[in-house]
Parts: sequence; structure tokens; C-alpha cells
Amino acid sequence: MAVIDDKTTDALDKIFNAWLAFHNILSQDGRLYKSDSKGQIMRNAQGGSITINAQEFKLLMLDPEKGLQAYAAKQGIRLKPQLRDFPQE
Repeated sequence: MAVIDDKTTDALDKIFNAWLAFHNILSQDGRLYKSDSKGQIMRNAQGGSITINAQEFKLLMLDPEKGLQAYAAKQGIRLKPQLRDFPQE
């Protein structure tokens, strides 16, 4: 596995977060939340935060038209996302 320098890591992080924002998703404290157009976490009827489940995120991430790879390609960047299992709480 190749080592990625800090500058490249920062650039990839910005692309990933821009892609999340484009899809109204907010990353906070290691969790993904649905957000509104102002970047605020959406709430359910009981006032709880609405999270993105792993399957929903995986489908979006790998979508050939809306996924991260397609988004990056529109920015002139070639990448191939690799999904990893996240530890369950």
C-alpha cells in the first residue's frame, strides 16, 4: 500500500467532505447525519438526529452517477473508493 503525503490526504479529505455536503450529509464525531441545505443536522419527530445507516451510505458511495468516484471525476480527479467495515457500537 502506498503512503500518501499530508497535502494529498488533506485534498482527499476536502473532496470527501464536499461530496458529503453535496448530498446533504454531515460528518460529526465519526457519524454521518442527514442535513438540510444550511448544513444543520435534520431531526426526527421526537427531536433526535437523523443518521445515515451503513447500507444507505454504501449504496450512495458506490452509485455510478452520484457516488464519490463520479463526483471526483467531475473535479478532474481519478480515484477508486474502497469501503471498509466500521466497528459497530
